[in-house]
Amino acid sequence: SDHQTSSDVNLSNIRGASEKTGFDFKTEVLSETLETNEQSILVLPGRISCENPGEIFILLKDEIDDETLEIEFIADNQRIRTQPASWNKKVKYMKALDFPAGPVYVNVYCKGVIKTTAQIEYYTALEEIEHIFKKVVDPIAFTCQAFKFSSVEKLDNVLTLLLKSKISAYEFSTFQSEEHHQQANSHLEEFPTLLHCAARFGLKNLATFLLNCPEATQACKIINRYGDDPASIAEKHGHRELRKLIKE
Repeated sequence: SDHQTSSDVNLSNIRGASEKTGFDFKTEVLSETLETNEQSILVLPGRISCENPGEIFILLKDEIDDETLEIEFIADNQRIRTQPASWNKKVKYMKALDFPAGPVYVNVYCKGVIKTTAQIEYYTALEEIEHIFKKVVDPIAFTCQAFKFSSVEKLDNVLTLLLKSKISAYEFSTFQSEEHHQQANSHLEEFPTLLHCAARFGLKNLATFLLNCPEATQACKIINRYGDDPASIAEKHGHRELRKLIKE
């Protein structure tokens, strides 16, 4: 059947190759990508930046009359149907449309019949950073490197300072009003409070500051999705001094 879902194939290698050796080589690589995926039609890329959408490519295994080829985008109650430009007989392209972050569903029509469907994920810069963090084994070490902090202690100090400067702007009553809601949902999260996060990554200064807040007693009792409170999280990850501090 021609009705298949598009694979998420990275175009960076294709673009890099084209910059080095030109148009003909890029077309060749695109064709090879299609052959590798064993699909009659392929829509690339699978992820698009909201801030810099770039282009969308439609790869065809068999030649299709340009006049009968249409691309439909569906997202947030929007349905936009348009015709792509022709790069050559088997590669079509168009400027990616502007959509908010989230999934955008794509239908490729030929003579009014859907030949393939695909899903493109639109993402923001912030979501991309989160996406990268999820792939990092040690996000704290990564943060230190990315933001040029010389040590975890330096990062700990900066985070604590930032929190101190912001927290004075809030009334603690706002936290108290959300206490019941937080308790109800805490078991669904890995870090239901900032104290849990500090315990996980051994941020002693941040934890010390948080433990002096009125809500600290309650926060120390909240367990996360794995059944751990801040003290047990600290112990599990080898932060014994921090565990002792939380237990005091």
